[in-house]
Amino acid sequence: MTRLPVRRVTTEVLEVAYHEAGPSDGPPVLLLHGFPYDIHSYVEVAPLLSPPPSGRSRR
Repeated sequence: MTRLPVRRVTTEVLEVAYHEAGPSDGPPVLLLHGFPYDIHSYVEVAPLLSPPPSGRSRR
């Protein structure tokens, strides 16, 4: 299974892990999950939601 690079934000009461994909100026899309699933549930979905690299088509 492909592992997604994960970033983390930590506050006094909560630690949130997230993955960024696609262009930074694109519209945000949040894919939420619940226990026992994790971010890797979306490893095949996330690339489909971001545009392909410039000049390439998605197949």
